[in-house]
Amino acid sequence: SFSFETISASLKSNENKLNKWSVTYFTRADKLPNYKTLIATDRSHNYNVAVDILSSSKHQFKTSLTYRQLNVFNAQLSKLKPDNTLLGRAEYTINEWKGFIVGNILYELGAGQEQRRDINYIEVPAGRGEFTWIDYNNDGIQQLNEFEIAVFQDQAKYVRIFTPTNQFLKANYTQFNYSVMLMPRAII
Repeated sequence: SFSFETISASLKSNENKLNKWSVTYFTRADKLPNYKTLIATDRSHNYNVAVDILSSSKHQFKTSLTYRQLNVFNAQLSKLKPDNTLLGRAEYTINEWKGFIVGNILYELGAGQEQRRDINYIEVPAGRGEFTWIDYNNDGIQQLNEFEIAVFQDQAKYVRIFTPTNQFLKANYTQFNYSVMLMPRAII
């Protein structure tokens, strides 16, 4: 079993208006079992700011930014490590000339943790796999950097297996997407 406590406070503009903003803070404290008691293991402090500018039907903008501080009190019980993470998102939408031009731009960034995966190559019957082993250093020991995608089907003797571990690695990501569509039927 486990226990957690969440406390939050926020300040928001009028939800019924098209242009809105909000500032939110919340904290979460986790407790995990240690014999017959629950012991505090970690606490996070989360700060969020969001703005939506939707008053124009032709140009709309939404953004949010979240910063999180994680403090770990008991590293023996918690698998987490102290960390600071940042998540951000900005989205811009356009709709011009009665829908002739419709577009969307999205930019997202983040930092956090992802589960580490071990990579193994397993031998299968020839032609059933995707990879081949080439012993580059002639030591007779299979190493991860010695597996290549097989050029010929009869060399495809290995498949790659990902095994999740109980370890987490720091991960950062950035995403940028855009789309623009022209619809002539909107003005014809």
